[in-house]
Amino acid sequence: MESMLRKLGLKKEHRDMEMRQRLQKQLFGFKLCVEHGFPNKASAVAYDPELGLLCIGTKTGALKIFGAPGVQLSAQHEENFAVLNIFCFGQSHLVTLCTDNSLHLWEIATQDGMSVLQETQSLPFENRINNISASCSLVKTEELLLGTEHGHIYSVNLRTFKFLDQVIYQETVMQNAPETCRVNPGAVESVVLHPTQPEKILIGYNRGLIAFWNMRQNKTEQIYNISLQLECIAMHRNGKEFMTAHGNGSYAVWSMADIQKPKSAPTSPYGPFPCKAIHKLQWKTTKSGGHTLMVFSGGMPRASHGDHHTVTVMHGTKHVVYDFTSKVVDFFTICSTEELHAHSKSEYDDPHTLVVLVEEEIVFIDLHSENWPVFRAPYLATVHSSAITCSAHVANVPKTMWTKLFEAGNQQMGLTYSSEEWPIQGGVSLRPDVTVQDMLITGHEDGSVRFWDVSSTDISLIYKLATVNIFNLSTANDEVDNNADMEDEWPPFRKVGTYDPFSDDPRLAIQKIYTEWMPISSVTEITLFGRAMMPCP
Repeated sequence: MESMLRKLGLKKEHRDMEMRQRLQKQLFGFKLCVEHGFPNKASAVAYDPELGLLCIGTKTGALKIFGAPGVQLSAQHEENFAVLNIFCFGQSHLVTLCTDNSLHLWEIATQDGMSVLQETQSLPFENRINNISASCSLVKTEELLLGTEHGHIYSVNLRTFKFLDQVIYQETVMQNAPETCRVNPGAVESVVLHPTQPEKILIGYNRGLIAFWNMRQNKTEQIYNISLQLECIAMHRNGKEFMTAHGNGSYAVWSMADIQKPKSAPTSPYGPFPCKAIHKLQWKTTKSGGHTLMVFSGGMPRASHGDHHTVTVMHGTKHVVYDFTSKVVDFFTICSTEELHAHSKSEYDDPHTLVVLVEEEIVFIDLHSENWPVFRAPYLATVHSSAITCSAHVANVPKTMWTKLFEAGNQQMGLTYSSEEWPIQGGVSLRPDVTVQDMLITGHEDGSVRFWDVSSTDISLIYKLATVNIFNLSTANDEVDNNADMEDEWPPFRKVGTYDPFSDDPRLAIQKIYTEWMPISSVTEITLFGRAMMPCP
């Protein structure tokens, strides 16, 4: 066989390939120095209200922390398993759950006057637990509850980072259930801490059974049941009501005192035709108008809008469906009371920001402003909003050019974004003031040219140039990108985010960028090369 491979020249080619790879490792020592923009393959997100830090995990095991502009930390799991969930407990500690069913304890430590993110302990499950289907963090007692597909709930003590002997078995929960409910309720879908009685939790099972469990006395106090597939549970701040979301796109409001049925029949906001499941739901109290704020993902009609990736926000008569171009990974709201350490004293949650993580970008929505606009993020930019076809780096940009670009960019984007202060303000940046301005210019498949500030790790968009108008070409996006017209539709969609991978005309792609600075006339020339100038057939 080997002689035949030698005659064909394949054996020698294989040896040459191995030699080239060895030479590459010896001669080229590539090392990652800095990363710009949105992390690749984001899979989990969390927020620490006490420290004001945003945490993002990826499918490659990377962990990134963002605070005020200039505050960034990053680390990598030893095994490249995807991060499923992140739990923040304040005091510079957080826990990650990976796809191999292992827990990892991380700490923000100080080395040489700089903050670093370090893994201090890991906890493998050693086959004692099946796939985890739900979780709940108990900040005050520093415990983590993990619900499994077999219906049991295990506890982890975060001080010792070990499993506790106390296990909430499904059989124990079902002992006080009525005879009509004594069937296998399925996997644990949701575990929610009671807001006014921290020793009690609501446990939601896949087939619609909900148990009000007393952790101190290890017993079930009440059983609720609904004949629908349960997706998640959200508690009202007063602790007297809760809401359930279901697999058919409906939700229902329950009174804790009434175990017989919900306060009203389940509501399908986008029915009556079959709808997709509502995967996650949050129910928050606000100071304005006496209305509660409800946020949920999914629930779209299967036939007409089943391909949309949405997060719905409802507050009184206001109703917006934020429409994204990539799949929703997770979302959460940032509330003023949690940041002010007044969670148990205040009457209201007062959510001011909605954070939505999708596969290709992260979007921050201002809930305090009138029309719920999007924040202009100082970092986590989606550089690949449209496929990048070429790029050019410009070092030491002249101050006059830099100022004019920023002024043009602020004028271009000023009316689009929120005027409120950036909501993520944790940490203090030790980065020295930037004295030299560097700029990255990217050409894209959709014919746009974007100018980026890369003077530091916080890459941000300065200005966007659309060439489609220069070449008198129209695209389908021009006709559907009007949010004012879309709000007359039902559901009331509003497109958000910058990621748009689809281009209607391949001739729009920018193929080459050439820049030249002329110090005598104080003018910068930017030459673009592409196929858009070709005559239309």
